[in-house]
Amino acid sequence: MKVILLCLFKTKNEKKGIIYIDMYNWSTDTSTLKKHPEKYIVWRLEQLINFGLGDEKLDKVELKKYWSQLHIDPKRKNVLSFWMK
Repeated sequence: MKVILLCLFKTKNEKKGIIYIDMYNWSTDTSTLKKHPEKYIVWRLEQLINFGLGDEKLDKVELKKYWSQLHIDPKRKNVLSFWMK
């Protein structure tokens, strides 16, 4: 299964020379992903970790279960592994 992610970057707020950027994934076909529950969970975890949680929280059980399948930045992965101890 192939998932194509197209990203649109938008400047949200500029203060003291800091630019905050929100990223919107607007072309991911989640209905196709949901037909493959494990792939959907891995994709969703990667999205939450890489692009922000919003009001959601990570499920520690799911995170541990799919840890080896996650494609995230190694430094971010190190921080998460420290927090999960």
